[in-house]
Amino acid sequence: MNIYDSEGKTIISPFSEINFYLTIDYENLSHKDLTEVVSLLRNSSSYCNEDIIQISRVIIDELEFINYNIIREEYKEFVNLVHSIFRALNSIKNKTELMIIYNNFNKYIKGRNLNSNPSSPVSPPSVKN
Repeated sequence: MNIYDSEGKTIISPFSEINFYLTIDYENLSHKDLTEVVSLLRNSSSYCNEDIIQISRVIIDELEFINYNIIREEYKEFVNLVHSIFRALNSIKNKTELMIIYNNFNKYIKGRNLNSNPSSPVSPPSVKN
């Protein structure tokens, strides 16, 4: 990291060699804490957009793991997180992860389609002449 004086010249400082980047272990935060992180990142600089996208990828993986169980009470905080990341992705105009989350979330919330069985297609009715 470069340190500058009041005239804009680089100066030697004990902080010059220190890495000040923040690393967040998204996978080990609670859903509620992660919702707060998403809100903070959404209201921050555009430099944080990549962090929002990274969180959305973690959510996509977890959504695939939870799948149809998402309607259970125990996943209420996760549902709030999905809504929060959806708003954040929409605000940064990221359509790729936004649409993956949108499609999967709606599929799991609406439940299984019990009327369709792709392994045994229905034959069309016979035509009599």
